[in-house]
Amino acid sequence: MKSISKNKISKAFLARTPFIERPEEVDRLLAGRFDLVESPEEADLILVFGGDGTMLRAIREYRHQNNYFVGIHGGTVGFLMNESTEAVVEADAFYFDELWMVEGDIVTEEGVQTVHGFNDIWIERSTERVLKIRLMIDDREVPQLILADGIVVCTPQGSSGYNRAARGKVIMPGVPVLQMTPIAAMVNKTPLGSLILAEDSEIVLRLEEQAKRPARIMADNRMYEIPVWRELRIRKSKERVNLGFARQNVFLERMFGAQYHS
Repeated sequence: MKSISKNKISKAFLARTPFIERPEEVDRLLAGRFDLVESPEEADLILVFGGDGTMLRAIREYRHQNNYFVGIHGGTVGFLMNESTEAVVEADAFYFDELWMVEGDIVTEEGVQTVHGFNDIWIERSTERVLKIRLMIDDREVPQLILADGIVVCTPQGSSGYNRAARGKVIMPGVPVLQMTPIAAMVNKTPLGSLILAEDSEIVLRLEEQAKRPARIMADNRMYEIPVWRELRIRKSKERVNLGFARQNVFLERMFGAQYHS
């Protein structure tokens, strides 16, 4: 964790939030505390008003220009966000957790497309038919086909999201692991639950009978509708994001609490 005093943070870029209407009072408070600049590159940090989905969208859009993000809760789910505008404006310092992402190579006949997820990457069925998934972990093939609605691979910080809803375990940020969890698996045919894997593992997913059992690929709730793909290779990314809070250990406390409700 890195702390930065308020004296060293003056310029902020306010992320675009097309699906969230910010109250005028929020803009007034932020303008009174920060010099709001026109581009992420000029800023000391990026302010994101909304919910977790808005934060994930901002990370996807801006992380290559500036990877310091501070959220303000104004949406539905605020796990990644500070609780209020006042908390951010009145903070004496910001405490940043440096968190790594996952990346996935989508291999098709035409080439390779790489996608990134701060929380997770997953596949899910796009018709009423259950998926038949061939799974390889570190070049070792799992003997049985996975029969499920999909599979989610998550980072530690993403383990409290879709992974948790799929009955995966919540993992504390910073733990050097990946987690892979089947989504609605046919338990009588798929003797495989959630797996905790070393952070340098590579997970390869291939579909059997893809023509009649197609799947869409998702990364942080963004859909990649690719009609036919050979395989999806998922691994830890070298990309990092710094997520900031106005109080020390907020994110750790939230993840710790989530462990006891999973």
